[in-house]
Amino acid sequence: MAFGNFNFDLTAGLQEIGDRFTQLRDELENTIEETIRSERFGVLPETEGEAAMDAAALRALVRTLRETLAVRERQLERKGGEAAEMAAVTAALQRKNEELAQSRDGEAVAEIQREFETKLAAAERKVYALTKERDALRRGSEKLSSIDDLVREKDAIIQQVMEEGEVLSKKQLALEQTVKKLRWQVRELQAETKDLAASLEGERAKAASAVSERAATAGELYSIREQHAAELAAERQHYERLLEEEREARAAAEGKAAEAARVGVTRRLKEAEARVESLEGMLAELRAELERQRAAADEREELLSGEVTDLQRRCAEAEARQQEAAARIPEATSALMRQLESMQAAASEQAAAWTEAERSLHARLRAAEATAGSSAGQAAHLGRELEEARQQLAAATEQLSAVRAALTDAQQAVEVERQRRATAETTAGHLRSDLASAQDSLNTLEKVYAQQIESLQAREASALSCVRTLEGKLKSAIGSNGSAGDAPPALAAPGYKWVLVKEGQEAAAVVGAGGSSAWLSRQASSAGVSTADESAEPAEDESVKVGGSLLWGASSGRPSGGGGGGAPSGRPRDQQVAALQQQVRELEATRERLSEELVRAATEAAAGQAARAAAAAADARLREAEERLAAAVELLGEKEELLEEAQTDMVEMREHYRQQIDFMATQLTAGQQPPPA
Repeated sequence: MAFGNFNFDLTAGLQEIGDRFTQLRDELENTIEETIRSERFGVLPETEGEAAMDAAALRALVRTLRETLAVRERQLERKGGEAAEMAAVTAALQRKNEELAQSRDGEAVAEIQREFETKLAAAERKVYALTKERDALRRGSEKLSSIDDLVREKDAIIQQVMEEGEVLSKKQLALEQTVKKLRWQVRELQAETKDLAASLEGERAKAASAVSERAATAGELYSIREQHAAELAAERQHYERLLEEEREARAAAEGKAAEAARVGVTRRLKEAEARVESLEGMLAELRAELERQRAAADEREELLSGEVTDLQRRCAEAEARQQEAAARIPEATSALMRQLESMQAAASEQAAAWTEAERSLHARLRAAEATAGSSAGQAAHLGRELEEARQQLAAATEQLSAVRAALTDAQQAVEVERQRRATAETTAGHLRSDLASAQDSLNTLEKVYAQQIESLQAREASALSCVRTLEGKLKSAIGSNGSAGDAPPALAAPGYKWVLVKEGQEAAAVVGAGGSSAWLSRQASSAGVSTADESAEPAEDESVKVGGSLLWGASSGRPSGGGGGGAPSGRPRDQQVAALQQQVRELEATRERLSEELVRAATEAAAGQAARAAAAAADARLREAEERLAAAVELLGEKEELLEEAQTDMVEMREHYRQQIDFMATQLTAGQQPPPA
């Protein structure tokens, strides 16, 4: 409601500001127009009256008026813009006020509802507390009324006894003192019995609640211990599974490195990437699970801390109630003492004969003794209840010892887990050393493969050069065979060599220039090609053009018998061509083999790099697993600290309850003892 009034006042104020701004804008426009009008029409009569003013002064006056008008117009435009901005701001503020009013109304209603619910709950609690206090006061008033009735009855009896006689005044005084002492003791015992019964009931309820809370706490501790044991077992299995996976990954990497020389690595690379992605997903899931476990552990810790705080608060309230009960006992005793003193004064002032009332006094004395006996029975009953409370405390102590034994078992399990962690760390060290050795072997293999690749590349280059040379020779031989003319020479002897000579050149010169002509036959019989033969080829094959025609001449190491000692044929040339083709095919096969070896070496190098990457990934996963293990051990240590704190709190609670029970037993014993005469 207050917020609605504030919103209405703010809206009205904004409207008033807008109206005032509009009024000021109108007044400013009117003032500017009047000023311009007065300046214009106030100057014109002067100009008409002064005909002698020159044109320059008139132009200056017009310029001044125009500047003034421009300044006023700019001021007017600026004021108009400010007015528009103010109007926009006003509209925005109004919209915002409406939105705030709507939201604030809902929030105010919700807040008022929550406030009244809180007040209603507090009032209900107060009513409940006041009802309890009313019942307690009603019981106290009933007790006081019964005591007042008893006192009035005793006063009447005393009056009757004092009226009956004064003869036995001394005896009456002695008996009266005895009766007063007994009455005082009886009343004191009754009051103490009632107080002790009430306090015992309260303490019994507190002890029962504490025992139930302790049992619940013990159950929670047992469940927490079981949960921690299950978590430790799951983590142990998880880490063992990770180690097995690391071993399998290492074995797979070694197998991949061994099989990389025979098969392609594309498929394995894809499988490794898929496996890495799956392992990363698994790792993310494990991290999320660990975070959830940590959050759950934090929630349990907060819950246990809240319960411990609640128990401490209840203990403090019990101590306060106990102190209050102890403080109230002397006040009730002082009231009874004042009443007894007043009774003694009245009895001393109104001493009378007790002869006829002696029998009634004896009867009342026996009744008082019976009441004292019943009080003693009640005290014995209270003693039995106290013994039961002690037995319950002993049972709680046994439960606490069982909890301690469970904690000891949990600590032993933690020690076992620590030993397993040390074993896992040792295994991880072995795995690291194995990974290092595997990486060294991979580096060595890479170096060897690099050297092999370089040598294979050199061999391939040399083979390619040889192939090119032989192809050139083959082309030249085929070309020479094709350009021999219509009448090729006859088949020559096996030792002859075909050369091209000039027209009219002598055969002897050709024979002298031929030198060694059997190199082609030697090349056909051999598998390799030497560099010396390659360098000698241009010198041994010569062709000279004479008059545009080529002539074939035969040269041999043996002397020829004239010009046609033997008709040479084309069979040796065909054999040489076939030998050259065979050598070319062999060189091509060698080149293909070298290419395959190069591809295989590159494949092995890629496989080695993939194995190295897999080893690095396995090492990273191993380090991450070690970090998770360290975090789990740290979390386990924190949980152990919480268990120790809970154990300490339980010990303190047990001591506190033991002190309360000892105090109650002391009070009961003091109430059973008779006061000194």
